[in-house]
Amino acid sequence: MYPRDLPLRPLRSQHSRPIGDTSMPKIATETADIADTDASATRASAPSPSPSLAEVSSASSTASSSPMRPASRWAVVTGAGETWRRFRADVRAIPGGAWRRWGAILAIGLVACGAASVGITILGRSWVANRGLQAWDERWLLTIADVGPMSFPDAILAESPGNLSYLIPLTLAVAVIAVRCHRPLVAVTILVSYWGVRPVVLAGWMTWDRGRPKLIADGLAAPGLHSFPSGHAALAIAVYGFLAYLWIRQSRSLIERTLAVLLTAAWVTMVSVARVRLGSHWPSDIVSGAVIGVLWLAVVIVAFRYAEKRRVIASVDRG
Repeated sequence: MYPRDLPLRPLRSQHSRPIGDTSMPKIATETADIADTDASATRASAPSPSPSLAEVSSASSTASSSPMRPASRWAVVTGAGETWRRFRADVRAIPGGAWRRWGAILAIGLVACGAASVGITILGRSWVANRGLQAWDERWLLTIADVGPMSFPDAILAESPGNLSYLIPLTLAVAVIAVRCHRPLVAVTILVSYWGVRPVVLAGWMTWDRGRPKLIADGLAAPGLHSFPSGHAALAIAVYGFLAYLWIRQSRSLIERTLAVLLTAAWVTMVSVARVRLGSHWPSDIVSGAVIGVLWLAVVIVAFRYAEKRRVIASVDRG
């Protein structure tokens, strides 16, 4: 058989593939997969487009339409609301038993001081009638007016720290500062030191309606109110005495504590002497008011110390 009689077969190249075979070479498939992976990574790492102005405006309008409490334009109103919320939170952090005992001590002390005020007033009235207290008052009042350390105009200025227009803003300011410093006990106690002593003094006034002196400037500075006991003396000792106690409590220096006592005593004495120099009170009025102020100050300090101790214990337990 000659070669031309053999059947003809198509020649296949080494790199050729049959018709209909759609499989890609392995290298080409892996290359495509790598390219797809790189493209996905590129899209993931690309920064997201910034929101348009319309989208920002829409979000702002949506947030503003939510039911939120509008902020006040008044700084005082905003600050008062924040102070009140802080005060409520700090009050709740103190055990309820401490507040109840604090209130119970003050209530019992108020009744006891009121009874003491009535008793001191009855005693003073009897001494004026039977033991020459009136003559003693007149003699010392004229002595202070003649050879005292201050003149009439100076006394007007010196008695101002015992006035309502001075003590009310002072106690409110101290209370606000205490609340901002997370000291609610100090805040309420400084207010109680002022407002609590007023009904105690009133109990004495209701017991004896003693007339004011008329020996200085024809009674120019003597208001038409009850004279015995002195409200200025009682208020000054209660308020400034409690502030002095807070000062002493924070100090570890004996010299500083002594200085706090001396300064407070001098401040209260200045107010009291000024009241006598103006002819607004008899000297015995000042003495009785000072005794009542000291009694109420003692009650306030005892109540504060107990509640403060319970507050510290609760803070340690939580910590």
